[in-house]
Amino acid sequence: MRARHRHFNPAHAGAAAAYDSRYISFGNGDAVNTWTSRTGSNNATQANSLSRPTYRAAEINGQPAVEFDGSNDQLATSSVVTSSTEYTIYLFFRNDSTNGTRVYFYNGSTGSNGYGFIRTSGGLRSLLHGGRGDQTFGNQSTVWDLYVGRRQSNTSAVWVNGVSTSINNNAVAVGTPTTTTRIGADPANFYTDGMISSAILFGSPLDASLRRRVEQSIAYSFKHSVS
Repeated sequence: MRARHRHFNPAHAGAAAAYDSRYISFGNGDAVNTWTSRTGSNNATQANSLSRPTYRAAEINGQPAVEFDGSNDQLATSSVVTSSTEYTIYLFFRNDSTNGTRVYFYNGSTGSNGYGFIRTSGGLRSLLHGGRGDQTFGNQSTVWDLYVGRRQSNTSAVWVNGVSTSINNNAVAVGTPTTTTRIGADPANFYTDGMISSAILFGSPLDASLRRRVEQSIAYSFKHSVS
């Protein structure tokens, strides 16, 4: 079972984008100008050398991460990864602080036409839908966490480290995502302050079995415990 998860590539299950810090080649402390997607397309790039995040070679259990400074670092795709308003999104990351509004991984052009994971100004973690938090699921921490968010029809759900934490059967409406997908920020420039090792997006709501398989493959890859 563990061997199967170890070699699992989300692209083979239909991921629109799959960013994994183990599959980019930089030296420790290097500026990251491109984070390639394991799907073979939808690479996230940064042309401005002053806005590139930093590669950290052994940040989480001997595995690498990409560090965002919370000031202006971000990577973006040339076009939106998926225009679907139903999705499954994964994020494995660690915050450097717990206060202030931060957006980690965002698909779309504006707050009303997109979705992602956000930390609110009060330090609450939330799915971001339609320009506002769709649902909150507790206070933000400064430890490594694996988030999974899924939207199907009008229902959204969140899992943290394998545990279901929130279900909303009347989810905030989301307009069709357009323009770009960002790692480390959103279109309003709320920047991530911390480390990201994995960010994956499917343009569909995965069933329980596949959702769990992707979740466990991330956990195995970075030696992270999930329930």
